[in-house]
Amino acid sequence: MIAGLISILLALSTPNMQNGLQNKVYASLRGYAIEAPICLTEQELINYEKLAGYEFVVPSIVMECYQHCVDSSAAVPLATYINENFLKGKEKKFRKKLEQFCTDEEIEHYIKLFSTKGLIIYKKSLLKRQDFEKIIKHERMHREVDRLSQKDKQKIIKAWMGLKDRKKKDGTDLLEDKPEYRPFAKFAVWINWEEFFPHLISGSFYDDVLDTLKQDYPEAYQLYEKLKNKIEKSLPELVANISQY
Repeated sequence: MIAGLISILLALSTPNMQNGLQNKVYASLRGYAIEAPICLTEQELINYEKLAGYEFVVPSIVMECYQHCVDSSAAVPLATYINENFLKGKEKKFRKKLEQFCTDEEIEHYIKLFSTKGLIIYKKSLLKRQDFEKIIKHERMHREVDRLSQKDKQKIIKAWMGLKDRKKKDGTDLLEDKPEYRPFAKFAVWINWEEFFPHLISGSFYDDVLDTLKQDYPEAYQLYEKLKNKIEKSLPELVANISQY
């Protein structure tokens, strides 16, 4: 099946698109990872996105240029979920930065990627990390939460408000992040309810957080389990295919 889909992608591409490792981007297709050209016309990009889904991997320098354009004060992320077009009004600046590294066609493609709500974009170096699976789950959870109904979002917000300042019997915070995530996870969740489920699925907190969620907020817990199972269902195939990169 994968071979057939790659053939379709190659059929969509132009000769120029098939040349050079720089002219490639990686994407997941229903849990599979495939390699595809990035120099696409507008119609080819539309067709390609229908085939390749919503996840893309870009060269590290492209992610760095994007972050410097939208918020130069923040660290360059390994991955980002595009929940809104933060690049709006900054396309010219982004284009200028990319001119040193990319062709005009590549630049237009990256502008389209980073301007498209609902996409998840990964920095290529992420795929070499031992913890890349956790980061992929984290970003996928962001997307799933964003797509929920307002009614379901309220379930998460209710649980988040009830747990973010909760103390344990020994007086320590319930939302105590594991050492490898300190102090970012705890702070991120405390200020933004949208980070709650993503940090749960990536294992930022100890088990008592999930246990308390299950006991005190069963509706939110059931919602979390539903989203978690959906996200993890395709991970074995994804891991097997992107390990080659």
